[in-house]
Amino acid sequence: MNAQLSFEGVEVRLGRRVIVSGVTFELGEGEVMALCGPNGAGKSTIARAAAGLLPASAGSIRLRGSALRSVPPGDRARICAYVAQQPAAPPGFAVRELVALGRLPHLGLFGAESEKDRATVEQAMERAGVSSLGARPIGELSGGEQQRVSIARALAQEPRLLILDEPTSNLDLRFQASILGLVWRLSRDEGLAALVVIHDLSLAALFCDRLLLLAEGRVAGYGPPAEVLTAPLLVRTYGTPLRVLPHPERLSPVVVHSLAGHPQIANQGGEA
Repeated sequence: MNAQLSFEGVEVRLGRRVIVSGVTFELGEGEVMALCGPNGAGKSTIARAAAGLLPASAGSIRLRGSALRSVPPGDRARICAYVAQQPAAPPGFAVRELVALGRLPHLGLFGAESEKDRATVEQAMERAGVSSLGARPIGELSGGEQQRVSIARALAQEPRLLILDEPTSNLDLRFQASILGLVWRLSRDEGLAALVVIHDLSLAALFCDRLLLLAEGRVAGYGPPAEVLTAPLLVRTYGTPLRVLPHPERLSPVVVHSLAGHPQIANQGGEA
């Protein structure tokens, strides 16, 4: 497995505050890894550090074997694409214009689009389910549509490493499965490495090869979903009663709330 991204004992500070500490993991080619954990656990901080947007105050971050801080920005943009929780987009841009910005790291000296660039943009829009929105101003779209446009822009970069910070947060059930299924297929078919910040543990178990579970800025669990998503570990991490059941089709873990923590509902019996 060729490592596309690796963290070794990484600490990240914001001012004097330590946000994450002692984080170690490796993300290989063709692998999808989920970053999970309670609010404030450090998931987005790790994603931003992996994208080179936050410096590590201790430890090392390596991109394809090279120290991340030593990789020139242009080279990093050709390797890694990052989609933030709430991507910023100029409201006057049309969808296709915004997606086409993903080709900037690959354009030549004069910045003219080639046929390949145009085909890559169209393919990225189709994959993200936004082909029909091409002429629409980005400011007129819903939050979920804007999220899919941002993912299309990232795919247009043709990255080897894709970092998605809560990509399903604004999406309905159909597009949650569609986007995560697309990431999974790209990992298998094209060797894409993907780091996905996600709150839905059951979705993470379905579509991700490994999970990094965080608690208060430190690693609480790391490994395949079946090893990390256990009721005792999740109850300690999230501080609420939870149960883990097998998915009826794939037998991957499905995490649900336990009514033991909600007696007012449990007492209603079948009427709840």
